[in-house]
Amino acid sequence: MIAAEIGFPHAAILDEAWLYYRKFQTMVLQGLILWRRYQNPGDIRSAERIEHDTHDIEYLMLGLHVGNLATCDTNETLTKASMGWRFRLLKPQGQLVTLESV
Repeated sequence: MIAAEIGFPHAAILDEAWLYYRKFQTMVLQGLILWRRYQNPGDIRSAERIEHDTHDIEYLMLGLHVGNLATCDTNETLTKASMGWRFRLLKPQGQLVTLESV
């Protein structure tokens, strides 16, 4: 819908099956998470945490694209970087496989 509103010429073919749609979706969500996580300029941003976040974004993007995600990380609080709640938020009808569901 946004692509059509801004006059993107290929807006009609953009849907949830489009991989870049999922990449953009995960990047926007990660931006919101980082904004919430680092509200103060003095908050420490570790290189290791950024690397883990990058891997999480890539894994989530692929999981959203295929409609399934397997994870041991099921923390439901927004303060944690849980893959489970991110997947459920972005693809409620998708299949989330966790230790509890096996």
